[in-house]
Order: sequence, then C-alpha cells, then structure tokens
Amino acid sequence: MTAPVVVLFERIMAVQQRWTEEGGDGDGDGDVHAPPQKRQRQACQQPHDAVTGDQKKKKTTLLRRDLEELGQLAREFAAACGGLDMMLATESVLSVVTGIATECLLQYHDTDAEIAQQALALLQFTAGAGDLTAAFTLALVFEAGFGTQKDPQKAGPLYQRAAYGAKTINLPPGCLILERLQQVLAKRQHVCQVNAMAALARCLLAGNGVAKDPAKAVALLERAAATGSVDAMVRLGWCFADHPDVPTDFARARALFQRAADKGDKEGQFGLACMLRRGRGGPRDRGLALSLFQLASDAGDCVAMLSVSKMLAKDKRDLVRATAWCRRAASEGCTGIQENAKRVADKLGVSL
Repeated sequence: MTAPVVVLFERIMAVQQRWTEEGGDGDGDGDVHAPPQKRQRQACQQPHDAVTGDQKKKKTTLLRRDLEELGQLAREFAAACGGLDMMLATESVLSVVTGIATECLLQYHDTDAEIAQQALALLQFTAGAGDLTAAFTLALVFEAGFGTQKDPQKAGPLYQRAAYGAKTINLPPGCLILERLQQVLAKRQHVCQVNAMAALARCLLAGNGVAKDPAKAVALLERAAATGSVDAMVRLGWCFADHPDVPTDFARARALFQRAADKGDKEGQFGLACMLRRGRGGPRDRGLALSLFQLASDAGDCVAMLSVSKMLAKDKRDLVRATAWCRRAASEGCTGIQENAKRVADKLGVSL
C-alpha cells in the first residue's frame, strides 16, 4: 500500500474501534438477523436506566460524526486504490463499513431518522462499490420497508446482483497474507450469495419486484441447497410439496426436508413431519411425525405446536398436553396462529 492509502486505512480502522468501544458489535459481518438478538440479550443483562437521556444524546451525536467520517474515508480509500492488493484491501474496508452501517440501521431505524438515513446512504455506497453483502442487505431493507419505504422494484435487482455478482481475484503465488485475506472475504461472499439466491427465488416465485419465473426460482434453490443451505432445502421442499406453479414431487420434497431435519433445522423437522403424517413421498409414520412436530415445537415453532395439539387430540392420547400446546401456541404466536389456536381450542372444548 502507498503511504496515503495506509493512512486512510488506519483512520477507517480507528473509526471501527471507536464504534466498538461506543457499544456497536464492530464485527462487520452485515448480518441483518443476528444483531437484534444480541441486543435483546444485552438488554436483559443491563438495567433499563443504565443510559441517561444526556448520555444517549451524546452517543447519537458521536455516532452521526462517525458515520459521516466513515463515509468520507471509504470514498477516498476506494478512489485511491488500484492493483490486486488494493482490490482486496478495498473489499475489507467495504465489509467493515457495511457491517457498521447495518448495525446502525438496525439500532436506530425507528428512533433516529438522521442516523438511519446516514446508515442507508453508506449501504448504498458500499453496494454501488461492489460489496455483495451490502446489496443483499439493501434488498432486504427495501423489501421489508425497514427504515425506509417498501420498494420491491428496488429489492429485486439488488437480490440479483448479490446472487450473481460473485467475483474471483487471481493472486500470484507466495502472497500468504493476501491469500488469507482472500479466503476470509470469499467465505463472506459465499454466505451472502447463497442467502441472496434463496431470497431471489422467493421473489421469483411470487413475482415480487421481478418477473415471475418459478422454473428459475427452483434452479436457484437447487444451487443453494447443493451448498448445504438448510433454508434453501426447506423452501425447495415446499415448492415440490405445495406450490401451484411447480410440478408436485413428494419424494423430492420429503428427501429435502429429511436433509434439513438431519441438520437440526426446526422447519425441516416440521416439513418432514407433514410428509410422514400423511404418507407423502414414502411410508406413513404418525408416531415419528408426532416426535418431529414436538422437536420443532420445543424449538419454538408455533405451527408445529398446533400440529402436536391436533394429533394428540385426534388420537385421544393426551388431552391435557393437547390443551397445553394449544395454549402455548396462542400465547407465543402471531394473530394468524392465535386464530387457528382458538379453532383448535373450540374443538377441544377448552378456553385459551
């Protein structure tokens, strides 16, 4: 690296260190699902009055400063870089910026519009500069309307970019440090690409933000499932089991659910239980189906809880447990689950 670029890199790392010290994760992984769980655990461990109003105001002021500085430094760094080592360094910087911007958007999307907009602008910059995780994160943001207006038309192309935009940099032999950096970045890129394939397939199946194309969706899910993605396995399983635009193939659906269930995935366990209960794609086995529904229920799957309740009630095995599972589903589930639970409770002759 040239001296000016080294200085820029060090300043960016300094901002990341400040962010970490001020309460951010600082992991730069761009995971849009894990951070809220981490913060929820932290909130349970800390007293609710640990941060005063003045402290919160000071923190958000510092955060706005950090985001502004980070954006400026990242743009200067990207403009100054060239060559193989610089390309890898740029990818490293973009991954750091994407991770911090994602964390900020998750933390402040409903409490501080200015910070949320700064974070969104940073994600748009890093996505435009070629960071696939930023493109995938932005697609999720636009699809769900997270901190901005819902816009499926923007989400679709971003999913496509994240799913198909993987690139490889061929390094000369002997560059051990660069090879290690490339391995880390390649792993991050692979995870993003597989997740983007599954998300893009969902959009293609529904025609949400992209032209409807079930055949292309199935092909994407098959590629993602082949890499070991349990999410893709389950989605593909339901395509073959229950999608009006995909030819039914219960044997393939059952095999996919089995693979996901073998990895301990609760949705895979639920799908396999559905196949076993009805004898689809193979022999019927209500006993094993009930066991798998219970595993998925223990993992928090409210639909599986209702399935356990209905099976116990239908077989007259244990009405007390059937009632307990029904009530738990009603207390933990969304509105749709609660409505279904009420119907099950009515058949059981109990109140919720």
